[in-house]
Amino acid sequence: RGPNAVQLTIDPRRPGDEVAFINVPRGATVWILEPQGAPVRVLPDRQALTVRWDLSTEAGRRIGGGLYRVRVAGEDASGASIPPQQFYIGVVRQATR
Repeated sequence: RGPNAVQLTIDPRRPGDEVAFINVPRGATVWILEPQGAPVRVLPDRQALTVRWDLSTEAGRRIGGGLYRVRVAGEDASGASIPPQQFYIGVVRQATR
């Protein structure tokens, strides 16, 4: 997808539920949405290239398994807005007894 594509990764060295969005544009905001567009979480990047998400909602509740849409918008090196990137992620939860 090119050198500016946002990547999603899971760090096996970090325990618990967490994913990281890598190569996030400067000044970006990462929106986690339900497939229909309802907001789940909004993550400002604080000028970092990596944004971490603990798989929780804005209210701090753990999200359920399912399909989620991720939208990332930010700026290029000159400060101009760049077209947003959008992709889907699937979350699978292990059933507990």
